[in-house]
Amino acid sequence: MKLFSSLKEVAECYGMENLVPVTNLQQILFYVRRFGLQPKWIDESTENKGHIVCYYLKQETCLAYKKWKDNRPQSGETSL
Repeated sequence: MKLFSSLKEVAECYGMENLVPVTNLQQILFYVRRFGLQPKWIDESTENKGHIVCYYLKQETCLAYKKWKDNRPQSGETSL
């Protein structure tokens, strides 16, 4: 397991083009609960202050993202 001090270090290790930022909390929880996926980096979103962003490896999220699109809650629904 690698430990990083910054997103820059993560990007140097994996390549920024191989990282996918996810800001939807329901999607993040879906990835963890259903697939056991852990983000490579977690930080505060620069676009939405007070919100988190998780960076996952693209190749790890292919199946999870497909399942998420097929099963995600509709607007106004909650699955928590």
